[in-house]
Amino acid sequence: MPVDTSQDDSAPAGWMEIWRSGHVARFMVLCFGVWLHAADFALVATLLPDAVLEIGGAHILNWNIALYQLGSIVAGVSTGLMAIRFGLSRSLMGGAAVYVAGCAISGIALNMETILVGRIFQGLGGGFLVALVLVGVNDIFPSRMAPRVLAVVSVVWGSSAFIGPLIGGVFAEYGMWRAGFWAFGAQGIVFILAVGVFLRDVDRVHTEAIKLPIRRLILLCLAVLSISWAGAISEAGRTDPMVYVLMVAGLALLVLFFLQDGRAGESRLLPRRACDIRIRTGAGVLLVLFLAVSTIPFTVYGPLLLKVLYGTGPLEAGYILAIGSIAWTVGAVGFSGASRHNEGKVILGGAFLVAISTVGLAFVVPSGGVLTILPFLFLEGLGFGMAFAFIVRRVVEDVAQDDRERASAAMATIQEMGYALGAAACGIVANVAGFAEGISLEAAQASGFWLFAAYVPMGLLAVFAAWRLAGNAGNRNSTGETADEQA
Repeated sequence: MPVDTSQDDSAPAGWMEIWRSGHVARFMVLCFGVWLHAADFALVATLLPDAVLEIGGAHILNWNIALYQLGSIVAGVSTGLMAIRFGLSRSLMGGAAVYVAGCAISGIALNMETILVGRIFQGLGGGFLVALVLVGVNDIFPSRMAPRVLAVVSVVWGSSAFIGPLIGGVFAEYGMWRAGFWAFGAQGIVFILAVGVFLRDVDRVHTEAIKLPIRRLILLCLAVLSISWAGAISEAGRTDPMVYVLMVAGLALLVLFFLQDGRAGESRLLPRRACDIRIRTGAGVLLVLFLAVSTIPFTVYGPLLLKVLYGTGPLEAGYILAIGSIAWTVGAVGFSGASRHNEGKVILGGAFLVAISTVGLAFVVPSGGVLTILPFLFLEGLGFGMAFAFIVRRVVEDVAQDDRERASAAMATIQEMGYALGAAACGIVANVAGFAEGISLEAAQASGFWLFAAYVPMGLLAVFAAWRLAGNAGNRNSTGETADEQA
């Protein structure tokens, strides 16, 4: 059962309170789930080149990311409903079982098409695990401890992103790319056993029969596939009218999904009024979406731009990309002790840092040199990291009790949606800026400017959403009632 959060929790929690809470073992299991998803993503990026050399499929290699992302988004948006229907522990075990199945499929693959099927299952399982971690944090720990707990989760995520490629490199070095998939599948089985031992008693009992909204999930799948397909075509380095058709179709389907889900009853996948910026719930959801879109351009095109403009090698580019993850962790840990009085300022300050970094990168990437790029990448990760835990806390506290699982799970899913949207749009911007004509220094300089300048409006929207979330008084939830009115 969730802990009682009715007490005055205006003071920030201390680090030792996590240890004294009696939930350390449960929390370690949740962190294990984060490790599986985060390290797997980085691990596979290292293993796939060897897989291509053995079984082929270089022409569809980009779909490994797109389909993994599709699985993560669909799983994440379903997580709140699954947690309500089946409880936290059974949902975690189910998600891990899907993940293990994906690892097994990839491990026995004889062609790239089979690996793609495995990646879908790994994305589904990993998406369930990460979203359920947020549900578990809000179910197990008092609200006042959430920033500290999520800061530790951020450390696990950042560490996993570093360690994953090292593990993958070891397997690849000895020509054992299949063993990498099997090793993580085995860890998934250990995770299932750990959940059964340590998290069984946190399940809530739900007697209502809630059906999974298949039609809405199909609608979401089509939306994400259209957007991902647009990005995949764009990255091929040619201007194709189908890119714009797919992008518009994907956005239209996504809007239709949100509209239909908003009218659904108990089977809704997202909390009520999830995109209504007039309330905290909608402001928080949209803020995470805008921040994710704003911070994706360098992840997608940064390594290529660094190579063409400055001759940066793959390993060096990888560590430059990792600065964002490090900064996220620094922001999450460094600001986790902010008081209730100051958390609105932290949210608004984080959005400002992301917006400033977007403007700065537009000017320094084309001609500023690698050393001038690093501070803005750090500010970008710092801003998102320092704000995220407080965004989650405000959104979860704002919704009605029956929407808390949905709200917790939705934040990771909306972040993935933002990355998918932003990545697809990056391809269009880069091609229009010059990459459609070929990879050249002039095209890289033009793209290096427009890939970030085009996202400045998104950064400003993030600041506006942060202002709405930070300034909304009264803890008003998505039913339109204040806490006092509910009482």
